[in-house]
Amino acid sequence: MIRFTTKLFLILAATLLPTGVWGQEPFWTEVSNETALQTALNTSGHIKMTGDIAAATNNGFTIGNTINVEVTLDLNGYTLSNNYYTSSRTSVITIHNGSTVTIKDSNGSGEGRGIITGGDSQNSVRGGGIHNYGTLTIQSGKISGNNAYIAGGGGTYTGGGGAIYNESGATLTIEGGEIYDNRAHQVGGIYNEGTLH
Repeated sequence: MIRFTTKLFLILAATLLPTGVWGQEPFWTEVSNETALQTALNTSGHIKMTGDIAAATNNGFTIGNTINVEVTLDLNGYTLSNNYYTSSRTSVITIHNGSTVTIKDSNGSGEGRGIITGGDSQNSVRGGGIHNYGTLTIQSGKISGNNAYIAGGGGTYTGGGGAIYNESGATLTIEGGEIYDNRAHQVGGIYNEGTLH
């Protein structure tokens, strides 16, 4: 009788435990278009791209604009870009203060590797690919083909962090991935004013 009770207790305990315990994989929200991605980025969770996604109607994608969130974004071999062509274009991704973001690419091989590209930070002039005010970890994937380089009045130029601009008070951790072929007036790669690991 004691053995039966112990087994029953263990079965009930395992059933009631939240996702992620006992080695279970977290639930991934799959997205394939701009609206679905931005909706998923508005709350905490794990997000997996299932197709190329471009910001065509908004100035890039924002994370933690109204509430602090914790997000893992898997590029999954696809392209995330900003194709919203106006005079006030911004970064592909803007991470607001208080939010925690992990970016990875579970595909991770060959020419099909996930990429963040097409950012042009003419509005904030900071971070063509990613403008980080929060806590960001890059595990894998590529950041390439972004721009933080614009002409001002009188022939002056400005803009910093073609790939990533890490603001004062923000934290950026690079664990893997590739950053290349980004342009800016100051630092084409990572412009760091915060904490960089």
